[in-house]
Amino acid sequence: MNNLEENIKLTKFEQKKAQKKIVILILFLIIFSCLGIFCLYLIDKFLKNDPNYVFYFFGSFLCLFLILWNTFCWTYIDITHNYKTFYKNHFIKELVSFINNDFIYSSYKAPFCIDFNAIGPYSNMFREDFIGGKYKGINFVMCELIKKKEDLYLKSDILKTILIAKKLFDLALNIPETAEVLICDFYKNINCDIAIVSKEFGKPLGSKVEILDNINFNKEFNVFSDDEIMARYFLVPNLMEKLYELKKSGKYGLVNAGIIKNQFFLFLGTNKNKFETSLLFDTPTIELAEHYKAEILEILSVIDELNLTLNIYPKTVLKNQKLTR
Repeated sequence: MNNLEENIKLTKFEQKKAQKKIVILILFLIIFSCLGIFCLYLIDKFLKNDPNYVFYFFGSFLCLFLILWNTFCWTYIDITHNYKTFYKNHFIKELVSFINNDFIYSSYKAPFCIDFNAIGPYSNMFREDFIGGKYKGINFVMCELIKKKEDLYLKSDILKTILIAKKLFDLALNIPETAEVLICDFYKNINCDIAIVSKEFGKPLGSKVEILDNINFNKEFNVFSDDEIMARYFLVPNLMEKLYELKKSGKYGLVNAGIIKNQFFLFLGTNKNKFETSLLFDTPTIELAEHYKAEILEILSVIDELNLTLNIYPKTVLKNQKLTR
């Protein structure tokens, strides 16, 4: 806690320094704007009868505007970028250690090797704010996914990733601008892909698992897999209840999950960039750190419901064993 409090103080101090730079920048622009207006006044007074008056006046106005605007924009961007980098490298990094000393934070690089391309078009998404490590002995990575504006096919690509690759899906869907993904090892013997999909995503083509025991879960999610028996074994009651709670809480948007290539994926359409901050309005505090901690641990608690420490996925299921409930 002491390290976190110290980094909060350092970040606040850095924020005040950056805010002072913004104030100085604005004063600089005001002064030079006044000088520019005075120059335009002189042009208007002494060159008004000149045949090139219009060229001198509007040319000077345009040059002045471009110089001031360019100076303000680039300087402001540089100041805010430097502060946000400091914010993440000190406050957020220490926050993650405060949650668990075994967790690692990185702004733009996964703490350990994750093959994002293994399950489809992850290369079409910008990834940042990685948290990784071991949660109760299970390797995991969390990060934020940001949609690239220029990607016209991203809607279908994200959906293909969330559901199961090589299927055909409805393109006219409302995919959030930003999302969070949790990826963890899933070493149980499941030889199929399983997709748990919020019903708002429409009705993709594929093998749909019939109605499950949890009534609330059935109202909110569809389940797709080529092996219905294995999908039923995977979807234990606690896992269904946890996914339902995450969605109905309203904090995480559309919730989608699944097993793809022996890894568990949880997608949360939060539509917010969690660790981004505002130089002028947001201030790091202990309360904010506690809020982040509670939210991250709530997401990670899904791993608890996977029962990875229990042998609930026997190999005999793979031999066309009938499931009775």
